[in-house]
Amino acid sequence: MQYEDEKSLELLKQIFLAENNERLEEFEKELDEIKLLLNDKEKLINLNLPITAELLRRKIDKSNDEMAEVFYPIFGKALKKQIAESKDEIIDILYPIMGQTIKKTVTEAIKDLYESINLKIDNALRKGIFSKKIKSTISGVSTSDLIIQESFPFLINEIFLIHEKSGLLISHVSSSQNDSTDADIISSMLSAIKNFVSESFKSDSESKDLYEIQYGDSKIILER
Repeated sequence: MQYEDEKSLELLKQIFLAENNERLEEFEKELDEIKLLLNDKEKLINLNLPITAELLRRKIDKSNDEMAEVFYPIFGKALKKQIAESKDEIIDILYPIMGQTIKKTVTEAIKDLYESINLKIDNALRKGIFSKKIKSTISGVSTSDLIIQESFPFLINEIFLIHEKSGLLISHVSSSQNDSTDADIISSMLSAIKNFVSESFKSDSESKDLYEIQYGDSKIILER
């Protein structure tokens, strides 16, 4: 009787150990798979990507301003770098759109200027033709030229053609017949002022160009 009890106990023990060994083998197998997964970054990323994307989407929906502050330094610098490295490609993409916009703007500006000039010429011919003739006689400018000059919203007094790098005067035209201006000195001063402003206000190793100088009631326009 005792022998049979011991035999039964041994059988139960073997059954229990067999079940535990099977479970242990399964655990070891799963542990090996987890280790392989942790060592394989691509699989780990692909496995967590849907969860991360969903968490990020929920966070953005709830906290737009906070997420913008977090990601702006990263994406902002990357975007600036990409634009700096791909200027030609960006220009090619934007050129058709910008070209049409600029063309439309310039066309409308010319149309407005044309209408303004016509209106001023009509008013001058109707009301002030006699005074214009007197002024024409005194100034030596023809009546038609005088009307056209006064019809424009601006008057060009002088034009300087200056070499950009050397600052030397190439050519000078003045609307005054008795011009006593020292064109060489003025061209040198304009070049010096332009270079000074460009160097003084440059940022990120990029100089800023000076395009306009206000001088009393006049404006000095600088074009490259």
